[in-house]
Amino acid sequence: GDNMEILAEKYYGDPEMHWLIALTNDIVDAKYDWVLNTREFTNFIKAKYGTLANAKSAIHHYTKTIKRESIYGTYEDVIEIDLDTYNALASSSYEVFTLSDGTSVTETITKQAVSSYEYEYNLNESKRQIKLIKREYMGEIMSELQRQLEQENPTLRIGMKRIG
Repeated sequence: GDNMEILAEKYYGDPEMHWLIALTNDIVDAKYDWVLNTREFTNFIKAKYGTLANAKSAIHHYTKTIKRESIYGTYEDVIEIDLDTYNALASSSYEVFTLSDGTSVTETITKQAVSSYEYEYNLNESKRQIKLIKREYMGEIMSELQRQLEQENPTLRIGMKRIG
């Protein structure tokens, strides 16, 4: 439930450092590029699709998942496909291959119609993972930023707080 300012206060000791979190995570629109809580997400879905039911029934895209398992591990690849390819695929297929070294590889292929709701939900959930620049690099980052700004406008100074 933290916004960028709260996170910046907790991590950097300064809520004004929210811009660094935004920059590091390619956040342009703090309202929609940051993870939405349940109420905000529901309102977003209703505004975009009219109702939750519309979002859940509308197909956003189709996928084909190829999963290969062997003693060496599991590999899974999800590929976006078109409607014709989706319709041509079986719901799922299962096959076992034996490699030249005697190792067995199990391959399972499945298809899925991804609803607009599911797409938006997964996109929103992916925003829960953010990157933070370590506090010990802040002095160097602020110095470099000041240097860049002074090249553009020699009279411009940025305020700096000691962090850490």
